[in-house]
Amino acid sequence: MSRISYGRGSMSVVVDDQTADLVRRAIERVAPGMVARLEQVTEELYQSAHQRWPVGPDKPERKGVHSRELLARDVQVQPDGTTIRARVYCTAAWSKYIKPKGLGGKTAFVEYLRKPLLKLRKPLTAELGSLIVREMQG
Repeated sequence: MSRISYGRGSMSVVVDDQTADLVRRAIERVAPGMVARLEQVTEELYQSAHQRWPVGPDKPERKGVHSRELLARDVQVQPDGTTIRARVYCTAAWSKYIKPKGLGGKTAFVEYLRKPLLKLRKPLTAELGSLIVREMQG
């Protein structure tokens, strides 16, 4: 029997074995296209952030490395195949506090990573939804 449960700030859907098998097969059909598109979007966002990241010769290094070089990106598919995760991030502990001139006191993290991701969320969700529908119909 399938059921939906709600908690504090989360929701889970538990499906029966037959439904789980159907969902797994659907994901296997659409995953290659979704992964390819997420890799493309992630790379574009990474390149944009890397080019604009406010570190130059006038900025001191911390721990021997500039935060720009600690920008990274990846797309992960969970072993069970039900979750695909794409992200662009900076592993420098101080990255959330970098406030370059010209951003009005806003951080590079927010302006070059978070805001572009938020702008992509709706159109990318619609695009991936269309991909799923096309794959399932075709």
